[in-house]
Amino acid sequence: MADPISLASGLLALVTFALKSSTVLYDTVQSYRSHPKNVRDLKDELEALAGVLQALSETVKQNKDTDFTALKLPLLRCGNACGEFGEALAHCSSRSGGSKTSFRDWAKLKYMGDGIDEFRRMLAGYKSTINIALADANLRQSSVTIEGLETYKVMIKDATADLEDHLKSIDSKLESTFSRAADESAGDATQMRQMQEERSSTQQGLAICAQLSAHIARVQPRLAADHGQGSTDARAVPPAVAERITREGLEECQDALINTANRLEKHLKSIMDRLMARSKTALSSPQAAADLERLQEEWETARLCLDICSKANENTTKRQGGRGGYAVLRLYNRKDRTCQGHIPRAPGGAVRGATQRCVDPTDFAGLFSRRQHGASRCDAKGCDTRGGHTGGCRWRRRVLRSLRFRL
Repeated sequence: MADPISLASGLLALVTFALKSSTVLYDTVQSYRSHPKNVRDLKDELEALAGVLQALSETVKQNKDTDFTALKLPLLRCGNACGEFGEALAHCSSRSGGSKTSFRDWAKLKYMGDGIDEFRRMLAGYKSTINIALADANLRQSSVTIEGLETYKVMIKDATADLEDHLKSIDSKLESTFSRAADESAGDATQMRQMQEERSSTQQGLAICAQLSAHIARVQPRLAADHGQGSTDARAVPPAVAERITREGLEECQDALINTANRLEKHLKSIMDRLMARSKTALSSPQAAADLERLQEEWETARLCLDICSKANENTTKRQGGRGGYAVLRLYNRKDRTCQGHIPRAPGGAVRGATQRCVDPTDFAGLFSRRQHGASRCDAKGCDTRGGHTGGCRWRRRVLRSLRFRL
C-alpha cells in the first residue's frame, strides 16, 4: 500500500498528486451535462492549472538541481482542494437526485463556505504561484529582455494582489471561527480573545516590516543608478563616503527587518497553534473542527504563496539594478521583430561586447530562453547563425566592441 501524500513526500510525488487531482476534477465536472458560465470558467482554470503542473513536472525531472521545495505546501493544498471539491460536488449532486444529466444546482455547491467562483480564484492563486516560481528559476539561469522582465513584474503584481485578497478572506473566516469557539468555550473565553488580539498585533507588525523592506528595496537600485549617472567614463568610479554609509545603513536595516520578521513569524505560529488547539476543543461539532483545520492549511498556503511572490519580486528588482549577468540594449525595431542586444558585463561594470538576436515580441517563452556568453542566436525561421544569418532574417551577427556602458 502506497504511503499517503503529505509534506514529507517527495516534490515530484506532490506534483503528480496535484496534477492527477486537478485532472480528475476536470473530468468529473465535464461529466455533468449542465455547464453554466462559472462552471465553464472553472473548467478552463482547471485545464490551465494542469498545463502549469505538467510544465513543473517536466522541469523538476530535467533540472534536478533547481530547488522548488517552497512549492510543496501549495502543491499539497492544491491536490487536496481539488479532491475535496470533487467530494462536495458528488455530495451536492446526490442530494439533488444523483443524476449528472439533470443536475443544475451549481449555485448550492459550497467549498469552505464559498461558491464556485471563489474556488476557481483559489486555484488561480496556486497556478500563478507555480508559474512565478518556474519563471524565477529560469531567470536565475538565463538572460532576459526588458519586455520579458516587465511582463514578469506585472505577473507578480497581479498574483500578489489576488493572493492578498484571498488571504484577507481566509483570515476573516478564521477570526469568525475563533470568536465562535471562544463563545462556546467553558472557561477560556478571555484567554482566547487575548490570543486573538495578540495574533492581530503580530500580523500588523509583519505588515510594517514588509512595507519598510519593500521601500528599502526600491531605494537601493535608485542609489546605484544615481551614482552611475554621475559619469560616463567606463572606468569604475568609487562611490562617495556618504553614498557608502547610506548603502551600508540600508543593508543593516534590511538585515534587522529580516530578523524582526523571522521572530514575529515564530511568535505568530505559536499563537496560531495555541488558538487552533483550544478552538478545536471548544467547538462542539467535529465537522466545524475539520473546517477550521482546512482554513488553517489554506491560510498557511496563501502566506507561503505570497512569500514566493515577494522573493521573486526581490530577484527582479536586483536584476533591474544591474546585478544580473547581462544588461539588455534595444538595438533595432522591425515590422514584425524586435532585435535585442544581450551585453555581457565585464569586471568593474564595463561592457566589452554584445551579441544580437531577433525575437518575436509575441513569444513570451522566447524572452526567457537560455543563452551562453558570446553566443549569437536568431529565432527567424530557417536562419543558421553558425554559418551566418540566412533565410528570412536580414540581420547579421554584430559584436559591438566599441560600446562602453556603466551598469
